[in-house]
Amino acid sequence: GLVGCSIEDSTGDAENPLYDVDAAVARVAASAKAAKAVGFDFTLTARAEGFLRGAPDLDKVIARLQAYEAAGADVLMAPGLPDLNAVKVVCAAISKPFNFMVGLPGKSFPMADLAKAGVRRVSLATSLYRAAMTGLIDAATEAKERGSFEYVDASIPTPVLAGYMKG
Repeated sequence: GLVGCSIEDSTGDAENPLYDVDAAVARVAASAKAAKAVGFDFTLTARAEGFLRGAPDLDKVIARLQAYEAAGADVLMAPGLPDLNAVKVVCAAISKPFNFMVGLPGKSFPMADLAKAGVRRVSLATSLYRAAMTGLIDAATEAKERGSFEYVDASIPTPVLAGYMKG
């Protein structure tokens, strides 16, 4: 029952990291049209990537989000906002739900604070995967470099882990 996608305004080109506003809005509008044509609920999230792609101008990010909202996006996102005040300003400037992305060190705020700022949805991005890989690397490093296995004492027991896998 959960179907959707995200469209970013980043180009992947380091020399020109963001689509110009008109092209970005046209991409969102075309995506919104396609999403509405599938015949079932489909959530389109439009992302303003300025803070991640070297254009950290809050006013321009807000203008892009407002244009994406007008173009038909269901959810709006601006990863990498610098602080909770910026999150609050963005949420106040749009009427569609705002998605906050957790995962940037120093910019991953508590749920209660995000809710107070107006956030309606939170994405964990790669944060859980990175946390798991950090534990794996720490355990492997302990075993290899110290020859000890203290990580076992803090690990989740196999039957408990298996219980999560049953769904």
